Amino acid sequence: MTDRRPAAVVTGGGGGIGTAVALELARRGIAVVAMDPGVGVQGEPLNEPTAADTARRIAAEGGVARASTASVTDRGALRSLFAGVVAEFGALDIVVNTAGILRYAPFLDASEEDWRAVLDVHLNGYLNVLAEAVPIMAAAGYGRIVGVTSGAGLARASGDAAAYACAKRAVATVTWQLADLLPEGIALNALSPLAATRMTTRAVTRGDAAPASGGLDLSGLPPAQDMAPLAAFLASEEAGSCRGQVIFSAGPELSVISPPRLLEAIRTDRTADFAASLDTLVPVVLAPVEAQQRSTGGSNARFGPVFDQPGTPGPVPGPATANCLVITDHAALATTIAAALARCGLTAIDTTGHPLTGRPMASPRPKRPSSGPRSQLAESTRSSSRRGPSPLPARPRRRGRRCWPATQRPRTTCCPTPDGCKRWPGTPYAPRGRSGSCTWPTPPRRRFVPPPRPSRNWPAAPRWSGPD
Repeated sequence: MTDRRPAAVVTGGGGGIGTAVALELARRGIAVVAMDPGVGVQGEPLNEPTAADTARRIAAEGGVARASTASVTDRGALRSLFAGVVAEFGALDIVVNTAGILRYAPFLDASEEDWRAVLDVHLNGYLNVLAEAVPIMAAAGYGRIVGVTSGAGLARASGDAAAYACAKRAVATVTWQLADLLPEGIALNALSPLAATRMTTRAVTRGDAAPASGGLDLSGLPPAQDMAPLAAFLASEEAGSCRGQVIFSAGPELSVISPPRLLEAIRTDRTADFAASLDTLVPVVLAPVEAQQRSTGGSNARFGPVFDQPGTPGPVPGPATANCLVITDHAALATTIAAALARCGLTAIDTTGHPLTGRPMASPRPKRPSSGPRSQLAESTRSSSRRGPSPLPARPRRRGRRCWPATQRPRTTCCPTPDGCKRWPGTPYAPRGRSGSCTWPTPPRRRFVPPPRPSRNWPAAPRWSGPD
């Protein structure tokens, strides 16, 4: 890039995340073209001057902005707009595609027009942007394209928004697959935002004033402007090494969403010689998958008769050059796999990193008794009588009988009789011959209180103090 002012086109820049991204790019010294046809959430024509409003806000902050009412569904209008940006600013450096609509209709009630309208904006519009922007950026040797997908098509799906989920899933797939095919200097990534926007509000409330039960809590969602910094970074020159990434953003929370990976499924039952089968499958199937981190299949059908008629002695044993993690609770199967991997130059290891060859598999953990702690203690006691001391700590021997409340502080010495414990609560009782084993404090002694002077009518009885 030269010293000229970079230029960016933000589709759907008339509101929500699009407006926030346009303002953020303008604050970073980028000339922004806010593109929005001014339609409603469902794509209904309202002819609102949303793009012009965004351009005025940018100009009021001292930035450079233009407005356009073109739609991403009109490829000819996109071609003309991008050509005008190149003519005015010298190049088309950035395109952020946030345009989108929502038709929130149940799957069985959604019409063909609903599906066509949603797919046309989200998927076909994204493809139109790529088809017109990539040749211009490839000729210039530089470009940044940021698409927008959604968790509705990645982590969750709703039967009431099937078209939207399909379109957003397709946007993520195009981003994953196309990024590595673009010329050097062009970075394609996608943002998966979660924010309180007009479309999100429409999806949660379904057009009603009250939110639908089981939906998102709009009060807990970050505002649309919290999505702008990440989009601006993906559109910056520093993000050149970030290609084909789908990044989830919920304001301060960011995470990378990896593409799905196809696993290789290899059957282990009903095989003539599983070890001999692995002699063929490991070098022919598993090794290329590991090297390329990409599978070419995932079906046993293409393996042919290798399970029934291995027909190969396998490679010549040699020194191990790499490790292979084997996770199984089947000792015989682990031994077979380890032997087959060894013939392929691989060392089978377990989750602790130790080789499996020549070492028995760890026995499964014993089942816990279902009848509670007493059964565990009884089982531990029986085990200790057979195999040695119990692993549980020794239980202290109780001397005497505890008869004080748990909340009362213990005392020294003991009651001489059980009757004394009842009369003096808080003091333990020790049977005869065990009084020396008590360690509790002495109970308070009774003391004599002189009675008052007796009256003529009735002599006063002696009064005792102390616990009753």
